[in-house]
Amino acid sequence: MLNHAMRYVIIIIGCLLAAAAYNLFLIPMNFLSGGLAGIAFILYYLFNLPIGIMNFLLNIPILYIAYRYFGRLYFFDTILGTILFSVALDLTAFLNAYPPLSEPMLCAIVGGVISGIGFGLIFRGNCNTGGVDVIAALIKKLYSYNVGTMVFVLDCLIILSSVWLFDYNIAVYTFICMYLGGVLTNKMIDGFNM
Repeated sequence: MLNHAMRYVIIIIGCLLAAAAYNLFLIPMNFLSGGLAGIAFILYYLFNLPIGIMNFLLNIPILYIAYRYFGRLYFFDTILGTILFSVALDLTAFLNAYPPLSEPMLCAIVGGVISGIGFGLIFRGNCNTGGVDVIAALIKKLYSYNVGTMVFVLDCLIILSSVWLFDYNIAVYTFICMYLGGVLTNKMIDGFNM
């Protein structure tokens, strides 16, 4: 088990990596994202609203669900991850003016890998960033569905509902990025456990 100081360092590094990946590789290509961050992306593209602040505001009802159904410890971990990730998104927002790659497929691959490592570190620190993770955990608790499957379904619904606003190619690149991110997240968690 990680000591508390190391746990927080890992969570902070994970939040910064995931947020930097979003700002370096996804946002410059106008990619989408799953979860509530995906809704925050849409609001940014349409109205230029800050992604981090919108991510936090959209998570407020989720924080209530975390407290109501999962208890105080899970609630504190959720609020910690939500605040750190939201702050990291806005702190690294300047990076979207300096995209290192211009090829969309490369951005999807590299963005997915780096964000997956970041989220893997966050989950390894026994934390989460709120959003659909909490909703999926609630659905699992109430109906015994697999959490990973529910997260993927909810993410897909958010992306598919926004396809009419954006290009189909962007949706495909986003799915590639999400898939790679999920694979790397699992690899990070399993790798540490091994």
